Amino acid sequence: MGKNKLSALSLVIVLGGVALAILIIYLVVMPGYQNLKKSSLSLANSKAELNAKQEKLDNLKSLEPTMQSSNDKVNALRYALPREKDMPEVLYVLSAIANKDGVYIGEFSNQSLAGSLGTAAAAAGAPGGATVTEITPTVKQLSMQLTILGDYPKLVAFMKDLEASRKIFQVESLKIILPDPKTNQVSTKLGLVSYFQVDN
Repeated sequence: MGKNKLSALSLVIVLGGVALAILIIYLVVMPGYQNLKKSSLSLANSKAELNAKQEKLDNLKSLEPTMQSSNDKVNALRYALPREKDMPEVLYVLSAIANKDGVYIGEFSNQSLAGSLGTAAAAAGAPGGATVTEITPTVKQLSMQLTILGDYPKLVAFMKDLEASRKIFQVESLKIILPDPKTNQVSTKLGLVSYFQVDN
């Protein structure tokens, strides 16, 4: 019987140890495993979100040159088609081209300034000679008649620079008068058109 008692006691100890091990696993290891599993899942989700955000950032960075190019084009368009308040700049550009090429802008036509450009052109110190026509509700056309004086090569250079200008100048008419034999100056009657955006 002593052996049976020892066997029974050994069995109780083994079963108690197994039960204790199961209890420890259930109370300590399983919650830790669940927390680890949740952390692992959370980490995977965070990595996925981080990768998605990195991909968006890379896309935005790849768009930067395109956006800069578009911005440059918009600025060029704003320069070529100025706002109404910036229209005196058109007369300044015209004058600067004439000065650069050594020709003289003589007279504007006798037509008076019209429309809302009147004050802008007057502020620029321009004499009369411009008319304004509405093209669309947001764009108006400025028509000018000018007399340009200079020798023929300088007039040709003026016309080329006028054409190459980033401002929109359209030549509507051109009449060259024979040079004065005394001065060799050629007189050119020039009908020019430019455009501007209406200020709201």
